Amino acid sequence: MSLSHLLFRRRTRPFAAAVPLLLVTCTLAACGSEEEQKAAAPTDGPATLAPSNAIAYGEVLVRPEGDVEEGVLTAARRMLRVTDPGRELRRLLDEGLEETDRNFFSEEIDPFLGDSIGGFLLIENPAEAESPDGAVIIEVRDQAAAERALARDVDPADRRATYEGVEYTVDADDGSAYGFVDDYLVGGTEEGFRAAVAASRGRSLADEERFTDAADGLPEDRLAWGYAEPRMIVELLREQALADPELRGALEGQEEQLDRALGSEPITMALTARADQVVFEFASGSAELPTAGDSAVALGDLPGEAWAALAAPLDGETITQQLRQSEVYDMAATEVRNLLGLDLDADLLGWLDGVAAFVGGTSLTDAAAGIVLGSSDPAATERAVDGIERFAKRSGLSTTPTTGGGHGFQLHFPQVPQPLALLADGDKLALGLGVASAREALDPESPLSETEPGKSAIESLGDGYEAGFLLVPGPLMSLLEGFGVDQDPDFAEIRSYVSAYRSIVAGTKQDGDRVSAKLVLNLQDPDDDAGDDTTP
Repeated sequence: MSLSHLLFRRRTRPFAAAVPLLLVTCTLAACGSEEEQKAAAPTDGPATLAPSNAIAYGEVLVRPEGDVEEGVLTAARRMLRVTDPGRELRRLLDEGLEETDRNFFSEEIDPFLGDSIGGFLLIENPAEAESPDGAVIIEVRDQAAAERALARDVDPADRRATYEGVEYTVDADDGSAYGFVDDYLVGGTEEGFRAAVAASRGRSLADEERFTDAADGLPEDRLAWGYAEPRMIVELLREQALADPELRGALEGQEEQLDRALGSEPITMALTARADQVVFEFASGSAELPTAGDSAVALGDLPGEAWAALAAPLDGETITQQLRQSEVYDMAATEVRNLLGLDLDADLLGWLDGVAAFVGGTSLTDAAAGIVLGSSDPAATERAVDGIERFAKRSGLSTTPTTGGGHGFQLHFPQVPQPLALLADGDKLALGLGVASAREALDPESPLSETEPGKSAIESLGDGYEAGFLLVPGPLMSLLEGFGVDQDPDFAEIRSYVSAYRSIVAGTKQDGDRVSAKLVLNLQDPDDDAGDDTTP
């Protein structure tokens, strides 16, 4: 195998095969290099070879420096449980790509890899495009080394061609093309390669104001980032749906929502690796996405004992629209009327204003769990509770009233130690594993936003973000041990990796027309996970 086979001679779309390999593995594989390293501005580097009308672009910094390098190295040590992540990943790549007796990645690829790798997708005409054209753009620090690697696997059937004075090679089997453009090795579809050559000679994506404005909002210490044009992506989906019945069915009735959700402004994504956290960010300047702060229930208001929590701005109007678009609303309304004696809109969906859920406890004896629904109509919520209780009794299930605050009942199941409790109180309805869980869900004594580790996890999202998901892996591992999972020989290895994470949290932020989403993997402090690292 040579670089040409690895990157460009895949029959299943060489561009798509190359991007995941390069953008995921090469980044950390280059860590620990003693070579001089530098960081490029978003509008320098590979972006200068991306065509100005590219619908998507991605870039990864292969050889970071300074604080970025230190952050990547420290994060990788903790996540991969090794003392030298660069050496370990080189070893894994050499083993994974081994088709000869040589260390293929270390000897063939790493010597010529430059500071960054980019890639783009291009659609000239969505109505005629079967699939996007594109190319991978690899910065080369030693062209002679790259040429030697490519020369190891020359196929006499390959075609040599020239475009605007640039020579390139076209694979005889799949038609993919590769060659050198300035200080870059470019490979992808032949149209993608030619577009990169044209961009290097004229106007590139790096010259476009929409691109530069979007790039300005990226974190300075990013490790990888991406850019996409939602207008063209939606148009491509529409055109593809005309020829694909399954896709057409999936998009039917969803186009308007898709347009609103993606917006018309560019979308950016970024990956940042710091010593104590890994952050994935998404932002759009014109998207219309509901955020967690739009509903009556918030993740931070759930019980502080929770190690897993979820909150979503789901409302009754949205569900009603989906039911009507699916043409099942009338059937659902009839079933609700027959079973519960309630009106689907007035008594069930009309008051729904957000949903949240949580799980807590580290054993069966102290397990806590619940679901919370926000309500804009307390009277309707109580009618819903009464309707559900009537249905449970008609079904032969055992119910008992609750005492204390709230309007609700307990539902008992044979051989289940705790009943399910349904309680409505003011603007919330809670279904809990036991009355204590339901009451804590409605009004926790110590909410997540004020209790560690939830407090720190939520704050790690940054100012203005509303948390929508939280997971603290430690208690989950303890709960699994209680079920005897720790007897599995593979569990110890899994736990060693999971123990690297203090918490995982995701959230959204609305700032005017701009919507941002963020996923943060908070890593354990060095003193907390010391001794878990292994050296292969």
